Amino acid sequence: QLQQHETMLDRLGEGVYCMDAQGKTLFMNPAAFEMLGYSPEQVAGQKSHALFHHSHTDGRLYPIEDCPVFKTLLDGESRQVEDWFIRKNGSIFPVQLRANAIMEAGHLSSVVVVFSDITERNALHQQIHQQRSLLQSVIDATSDLIFFKDKNLIYLGGNQAFGRFVGADVTELEGKSDFD
Repeated sequence: QLQQHETMLDRLGEGVYCMDAQGKTLFMNPAAFEMLGYSPEQVAGQKSHALFHHSHTDGRLYPIEDCPVFKTLLDGESRQVEDWFIRKNGSIFPVQLRANAIMEAGHLSSVVVVFSDITERNALHQQIHQQRSLLQSVIDATSDLIFFKDKNLIYLGGNQAFGRFVGADVTELEGKSDFD
């Protein structure tokens, strides 16, 4: 059964690592090694924060006290956040991580962290935002009254001309019905 669990962790597409109560790395799965660019020998017994979470994206030091994983190490509270990690080659990538404490005999013994590289997801969100901004600019450029509603007749948006017509900013109408 232990072999089966190890095989599942090895096949998992998300990075997983575990650190002891002192913050030293106990375990890392292959996906984590691949994303971070380290070998098992370079990680074993090393403090994860110092290894791949030590700086902000602008290069400023990231105080360990601000690190969500370290906070879980201190208080045992589970956390799910978006943050970033630093690869061995120095490149930074955004991650979504979950940190969970492992308790033994009522005491925190270790923290397991599961993380995903969210670079592609963030790029898609940025692309969608740009496309929405472009669409809004196009519909705002016309003097015709334009609005859109969902199937329940709730306003999803509109153009500036429509906002002027109803005497409100279009964003104030979003999520409301004609009755509202």
